Amino acid sequence: YHIPNLTKLIWIEYYMRFVGFIFTLLLSVIGLSCEESFSTSTKLSYYNINSPDKIFELPPILQEISGLTLLDDGNIACIQDEKGIVFTYKLQTKSITNEYRFSKDGDYEDIAKVGNTLYILRSDGVLFEFADYDKKNAKSTIHKTNIPAKDIEGLYYDSSYNRLLIATKSKIKKNTKAIYSFDLKTKSMVVNPIYSFNTKQLEIDISKKGIKIGNDSDKLKFKISAISINPKNGNLYVLSAAEYLIFVFDKKGTLLEVSQLDPKIYTKAEGITFYENGDMLISNEGGSGKPSIVLIKYLSNKLK
Repeated sequence: YHIPNLTKLIWIEYYMRFVGFIFTLLLSVIGLSCEESFSTSTKLSYYNINSPDKIFELPPILQEISGLTLLDDGNIACIQDEKGIVFTYKLQTKSITNEYRFSKDGDYEDIAKVGNTLYILRSDGVLFEFADYDKKNAKSTIHKTNIPAKDIEGLYYDSSYNRLLIATKSKIKKNTKAIYSFDLKTKSMVVNPIYSFNTKQLEIDISKKGIKIGNDSDKLKFKISAISINPKNGNLYVLSAAEYLIFVFDKKGTLLEVSQLDPKIYTKAEGITFYENGDMLISNEGGSGKPSIVLIKYLSNKLK
């Protein structure tokens, strides 16, 4: 069948347009596939981590808030990393209710409540035991942990074993970060770490889960800024503020999940704690914005 040259050109043009359309469609599908893979790193089981239920803006004095602990359902105790003062804060009224000085100004990183005693962690690993903190003339007792790390930030009261868990931000040896234990019965350190994390292995574990962290050239720093155990599942939750990441480990220290934190919400995530019902609170230093406490409610159904 004879096709005039003009008609041939028209058919060729339509054919090329069709091929172009198919090619563009394939690229879109691939792109969506990659986007879906990447988006899995912004999800956390049982929590809409980047769609918080409430954000409490804090006053300027807490611009450098570096840790928090629950006093009761509506009140928290927190510190900021420049002053030797415990601040109590009422969430409902969004106001500071009291201030309790436990030491001179310094670099304080986290706080934990044990009965009517508050423990405060300084970045050099020194623990301040602040008994009957809300009584007049309450004084603190110092405990030296001698943890072999230059920068120590995470503190948590593990009631199951009557101990404090203390996490290192800097390495204790090449590629290794750790969590140590302070026995509250003997008021002494356990020599060997309870958890030991190899950052190189963590990179491999994250990659196996199909999760992308930053750019291809980025290396996992895993600079621990806060730790807590979720009462709903017993898992260990670890923040790395510098990387806008939250990690979830099981009781043996095996990585279960890692999620990216939206930097617009979590300006610098320096504190984490849980209610008994699983609701999560994360405190954020203000940076160039305002300091905050973020409430993320526990969901009864696991997110997929």
